[in-house]
Amino acid sequence: MADAQTFAEDFVRRFVVGGKWADVQNDISPLIARDVRGFQRDLVDDKVRKVVGRGLLRTDCKPNATLGTGNECFLYHLRADRYEPVTGKHHVIRGQLLIWFRPDEGSWEMSSYSYDATIDGKR
Repeated sequence: MADAQTFAEDFVRRFVVGGKWADVQNDISPLIARDVRGFQRDLVDDKVRKVVGRGLLRTDCKPNATLGTGNECFLYHLRADRYEPVTGKHHVIRGQLLIWFRPDEGSWEMSSYSYDATIDGKR
């Protein structure tokens, strides 16, 4: 999975920062494409467009035999700053995105993901 690091870095930035489905759709398993497309729309709507640092390859991820994922995945930290329209009150969204990749015809494809976020430190 360490071989996927460069691909993963490029992918997550196209997915989160770019926020355009057309830029990533060919790199996502058809089994999860519909769900991932909705998730990307949610990130864009919530203005989560920043990837903090580089991804971390983890070896303690929960495998999913149905989707063909193992125990290796990449962890990315995401962030968004939100402001209330009337009061201007600042809120910070911090997310942890786990992405599993698998080889696909000489490249890689996203085969699963998990996302957890807090707003101002609260779930």
